[in-house]
Amino acid sequence: MDRINQNIDDSFSQLTKTNCLILTLGSAYAYWHKDKNYVVANCHKLPQTCFERILLDNQTIEDELLETLKQIRKINEHIRFILTISPIRYVKYNMEENMLSKSILKIATSHIVNQSKDVEYFPSYEIMIDDLRDYRFYQSDMIHPNETAVNYIWAKFSQHYFSENTQQIADIMQEINLGKQHIIKKNNAEALQKFQQAMLNKIDKVQRLAPYLLLESEKQYFNHIIE
Repeated sequence: MDRINQNIDDSFSQLTKTNCLILTLGSAYAYWHKDKNYVVANCHKLPQTCFERILLDNQTIEDELLETLKQIRKINEHIRFILTISPIRYVKYNMEENMLSKSILKIATSHIVNQSKDVEYFPSYEIMIDDLRDYRFYQSDMIHPNETAVNYIWAKFSQHYFSENTQQIADIMQEINLGKQHIIKKNNAEALQKFQQAMLNKIDKVQRLAPYLLLESEKQYFNHIIE
């Protein structure tokens, strides 16, 4: 409970100072608590008989989202929003329900974008379905996008929203993160020193480009790989 409350406090603090919030919608289906008469966010492992699975209409979703955006603007009037629909297909029941659900979300988000100057839409679901319409872009469960698909969608997002400087920072950070996953072999001291210095140089470059980024843990990690 303490961690939950701390996360709520941290999220509120972040909302007051962030300039952009991305909201990803997953499904138009929801679960209605029969006794308490409202839609729940989590079943808290209660029996399934406590809930009724319902399909929300696009007007209900639109109204609830608009109210959410309104409440967020009260604590941060300068924030911008990016709406997107999850590229993961919810096929627990059947493909027809998934398509119906995604279509409802698309209608609701389209209406909101058309009437809000500070709201944009990023088509991650459409890129997955239309651009990457092949099962080689899915994981073995044939539901979740694989790494190739995720990187493709991320590249599209970066090209659209990131400045050249931000893209450069993101590319270097990806190299640093890959470096942290690298299997360290300490039987070649010279190669290890070169790898260490290369990673530390990348960290220094990122901090010159973006001094607001805190990379102390990354710097500490690479400083100690020779020990």
